[in-house]
Amino acid sequence: MEGDDDRPPPAPPDLSPDPLESSPEPCLPFSPLSNPYGKDEDLEINNRKRPRQINASEDDTVSSKTVKTSIGRARYSRTDRSPFLVHVSRIEADPQAGSYMHPIKFGQLLMKLKIKNILQDGIKKVGRNRVAVEFRSADAANAFIINPDLIIKGYITSIPTYNITRMGLVKEVPSEWSEEEVKNNLTLPTDCGEILKVRR
Repeated sequence: MEGDDDRPPPAPPDLSPDPLESSPEPCLPFSPLSNPYGKDEDLEINNRKRPRQINASEDDTVSSKTVKTSIGRARYSRTDRSPFLVHVSRIEADPQAGSYMHPIKFGQLLMKLKIKNILQDGIKKVGRNRVAVEFRSADAANAFIINPDLIIKGYITSIPTYNITRMGLVKEVPSEWSEEEVKNNLTLPTDCGEILKVRR
């Protein structure tokens, strides 16, 4: 048609984005800063997280079961029975140094210090840095424990706990009794010391 040729060409389509539609979505799935979970889902996931266990060093309220009670003694008493053992260790500035105590060399040192009342073959190795010395009497063991020459030469002495204490098992104790009641109602044979502690 002749009239159609006189018409101007149609305008090209407007490809500019709509300002309302082009605003960035804060929570798009592919956005690096987006949160794929809503507030309710995030709270539920946090509630599902397993709580971290707190170490005893971080928690001031340590359970009484984790606190060990020292039941050792620094001296033998006259009622103690043989063997009268004393453990001797060398003081280590660095535990990783690998110090080693040889029983024969330590026995030579005891001869130089004129330590007496040691049983024959009474010096034995009980660890990498520890030897056990067995004496004839409690008085001889106590005198050895407080010998100042050992401290000067860098040794420490102690009485092994297993040598002065014994553990026993008592059955059919009433469940309503407390540990203190159990301790007060137990009796020991003569010359067997006293009850140090009771644990249910």
